[in-house]
Amino acid sequence: MSPGASFAVLLLTMQTPLTAPFPVPLANMQQQVSLELSVIIPRLNRQYQVTHAAMRRRDVVQPDMQPSYQAALETAQRAWLVYRNATCTSFGYEFLGAALRRYTRDQCLLRLSEARILELRRLPQAIVPPRRQRRMRVPG
Repeated sequence: MSPGASFAVLLLTMQTPLTAPFPVPLANMQQQVSLELSVIIPRLNRQYQVTHAAMRRRDVVQPDMQPSYQAALETAQRAWLVYRNATCTSFGYEFLGAALRRYTRDQCLLRLSEARILELRRLPQAIVPPRRQRRMRVPG
């Protein structure tokens, strides 16, 4: 095991609760991350659907926007999924052992997915539609 990998294993075991009398085995840590992923991925999908519906409503109010809010969100989400998967795969490549590689990748998936949920939740409020210009009356 390389010195970097040894240090990473040390850091991972240090993240266990202080009340544990001994380090938690990697298999248990992986099981916990897998469980968390099984909760966070459906939450991500639900939040995407909520945000997608909000963007679709904006498109009804402003049909002349190009690309539409809905299309822009779909493009961004597809790009984000490619980014998330590639980034987390590369994080896992730091470790030669399959178990540690998977754990590191899944931790990354978990953290990036949690951050994306917050982004998607804030997106409808962050986009302020342009105001329609009022026609000024010229006194005559």
